[in-house]
Amino acid sequence: ILKEIDLKRIEEFRKEVETLLEKRRKLVKEERKMAQAPQKTKRQEVEPSPPDDFKAISIYPSEKEIRSEEKPFLRRNKTEKTEKYKDLNDYLDVQFRLLREDFVSPLREGIREITKKIPKEDRSQNLYIYENVEILNTVCTRAGIVHCIHLDMRGLRKIPWEHSKRLLFGSFLCLSKDNFQTMLFATVANRKPEDLRSGRLDIRFVDGFEATQRARDKYVMVESPAYFEAYRPILQQLKQITADSFPFQEYLVHCNADVKPPQYLRSTKSRRQVQYDLRETLKMSDVECANKVSICDLRSWPKAEEVNLNDSQLESLKGALTKEFSVIQGPPGTGIIAIIIDLLNEIHFLTL
Repeated sequence: ILKEIDLKRIEEFRKEVETLLEKRRKLVKEERKMAQAPQKTKRQEVEPSPPDDFKAISIYPSEKEIRSEEKPFLRRNKTEKTEKYKDLNDYLDVQFRLLREDFVSPLREGIREITKKIPKEDRSQNLYIYENVEILNTVCTRAGIVHCIHLDMRGLRKIPWEHSKRLLFGSFLCLSKDNFQTMLFATVANRKPEDLRSGRLDIRFVDGFEATQRARDKYVMVESPAYFEAYRPILQQLKQITADSFPFQEYLVHCNADVKPPQYLRSTKSRRQVQYDLRETLKMSDVECANKVSICDLRSWPKAEEVNLNDSQLESLKGALTKEFSVIQGPPGTGIIAIIIDLLNEIHFLTL
């Protein structure tokens, strides 16, 4: 009787295993079908048109903009292979608004946190705050009208101004005497460590200044955590670019990922392969494989282990010498500067 029971259990167990195996086969079959099926293209989102011409937007933020709770009009960069910009103006509009918001956003958020009295330890933006700021006098310089202000030095005396990154030339400032209900915007016009030790600083207001109305008032001044001088020239140039002065539109605007060789390598006058002597560039004067490299034939290039470069550095050098548009990037310590120096040496050598 016991043997009959054991046999029945074994048979039941065998059937269960076969059932599970069959389910697994079906699942694997379905997964393979899904993997082999043609991928559906993403549905293109219809982007709204810009509400205004970006060229009419000031590179400086406005009082209304800083106080506003509305989200600014922004569109994302085109990153998908199937995407491209409508035209050059569309591309410039996206870049200008994104770059400007990258500068304005920390200041707007920081002032919002101050006005709402959010504790310092809970704030997301670390704005430098200067209390009891006074506007002393006006000076006319070759660069324009500059105002000298006086800072309350309590809490600032221990700052090593010679090495500090606070109040650098071009830093963006916002002054207010009514908890940022009204605001004045300025940039640092002149920065001398010896003057800062005594609390003096020269600033330039971006929209002028009415001295009779505001002289000798006490202001709270905040310094933007985003260094404005790094943004200013780029924002200004984006507004001045024209179609005939903007290179590489095929890749940047029309997002063509198939980058061609430079024009001098595409010449049809000669069918001979262009050869470079890379021994000097690679600092391998005794290596024959770098003597005559057919630059467009990647098989003729020396291998990374044969030269003083790692794989990624060698690929960067190949791309820069064989493509008319190339980007070399990477974190500190990866040899980017060394690659660029080698590249410039090679270009200089070829032009001799």
